[in-house]
Amino acid sequence: MRRDLIKEAKIGAMLHHPNVVETYELGEAQGRLFIAMELLEGPNLRKLIQTGGALPARVCLDILMGIAQGLHYAHTRAYEGSKLHLIHRDIKPSNILIAMDGTPKIADFGLAKATGMTEHTEVGIRGTPAYMSPEQVLGEPLTPASDLFSLGLVLYEMLTGERIFSQLPPLVAMLKMPEIDSNITSKMWKELEEKSLELTQVLRRLLRSNPSDRFSSAHELHRYL
Repeated sequence: MRRDLIKEAKIGAMLHHPNVVETYELGEAQGRLFIAMELLEGPNLRKLIQTGGALPARVCLDILMGIAQGLHYAHTRAYEGSKLHLIHRDIKPSNILIAMDGTPKIADFGLAKATGMTEHTEVGIRGTPAYMSPEQVLGEPLTPASDLFSLGLVLYEMLTGERIFSQLPPLVAMLKMPEIDSNITSKMWKELEEKSLELTQVLRRLLRSNPSDRFSSAHELHRYL
């Protein structure tokens, strides 16, 4: 936990974008580490969905566009002349905060992996089970496409009001991700299309099991939107 907190503060200090929660300071008080971050009065996306259920398509679009911009910035961020190659690895509704003016912001880079930085070797798979990409579940190398898959799971939840495979425990749902192409039924797609045909087309590309079949980058996703 201490190492993750320090890493989150270091990475956060390098990120300055309207769609990323600002990090101001890493400090220690009475033997305990703390991070001073931007204060947002609005709810996180998890609470927004729990309170109101499925979101209108226009709201889903606005949130998706903002997070795509924030992810593109993080994925391409360079520091002292070198790219960080930053992958968030934990995109989920509770890590998307909504400011009072409606601006969506990415929070919690505690699990982020910056392959361009020297860091300790990690053991095991890290992330939130129900929001992992297929390659994350399988312990394979991650790319920005992994965050886009997780963002697709968030979009599904915004459109329906519940996480994908919600009838299953998170760990069991996680095991469905590597074969998600066949695990999303035609009935599920039809119900999504009734909510928004256009966003369902986006979702079909985000939730492909093969990373190369998704959008090539968060920037491409934003331009498409």
